[in-house]
Amino acid sequence: MIHYYKIRCNNDESKNKLNNYVFSGEDSEGNLNIFTEENLYSLTLKQLIKIISNNWVEKIEEIESEDYFRNYKAYGESVLNKNMTTEQRIDKIRYEFDKLEKNKTFYVTDPFIFTSYNEETSRYLQVIFETVAPKKIFVYYRDDSNKEQVLEMIKGICNLNNDDIICIQSNDIHDRFYIVENDGLLVGTSINGINRKLFTICKLSDEDVEEVKSQLQNIN
Repeated sequence: MIHYYKIRCNNDESKNKLNNYVFSGEDSEGNLNIFTEENLYSLTLKQLIKIISNNWVEKIEEIESEDYFRNYKAYGESVLNKNMTTEQRIDKIRYEFDKLEKNKTFYVTDPFIFTSYNEETSRYLQVIFETVAPKKIFVYYRDDSNKEQVLEMIKGICNLNNDDIICIQSNDIHDRFYIVENDGLLVGTSINGINRKLFTICKLSDEDVEEVKSQLQNIN
């Protein structure tokens, strides 16, 4: 079965960009057969990533996790955008992170996790760590401009001590992975950028979880 992201877009400017890309762009093959409803698009992961990375489309409605489109099933990811309310984003984040095992070792890779937060983005940090409730955390980061303050926030949220959080500074990781023992998510932005970006939260396959964990354990 081929997996597609089903999105609905009602904004005229965004629809024009989508039409040009989906039907005439370099990655357009195959989409004419599965575009049947007005304002409804079915995108491959490659297409969705390209649209997001180029900031071509801002007004895209989110993907429902159990949505079907003809013979294709949406992969189960969530799309968040800057037009959502804070509560809508929190609900989506909690829904996705609740899929992860609780009270396990938690591997977090976010180059900018230790930078600045405001009242809103602090709530996103809280809901992630509160939902997973880890017993031990490994954090892989790059920027440490606000490290001590963010660490105190995480320790308070999870009721952990200094020895329970291992911080590893590295330039080797770009993507934002959240991994527990047998589950994992890939998040398309840093926590402090959740309210400014269009991005996806994707559940990783078992094979990807093992691969990411293996790579992280080789980073010192």
